[in-house]
Amino acid sequence: MQKAAQGRSLDGAPVLLAVDVSRYGAAWMRPGAVWAARLAACEHFMPDYPFAGLAVMRQSLEQPGLIDIGVGLSPHLTAADRQVLEDLCTTLGWPCA
Repeated sequence: MQKAAQGRSLDGAPVLLAVDVSRYGAAWMRPGAVWAARLAACEHFMPDYPFAGLAVMRQSLEQPGLIDIGVGLSPHLTAADRQVLEDLCTTLGWPCA
């Protein structure tokens, strides 16, 4: 509820909501690319959803200092906002769907 209000207060800027799932059960079993696809299909993405995308981040079991991230983008983004976020993900090496 608070995060949704925070997202709405940003006047339509494309904002990602990131969640750290490192300590949530077996969440580590899915790589970032799988998370990206699953998040992009999320039923929360309604036209009035306050976030441009959802991101899941987690530490790697092999190298605890590294973080794996997957980003799912809302299907309701404008072409310009989608391009900005896809470019960001590409630049940072984050899987994005």
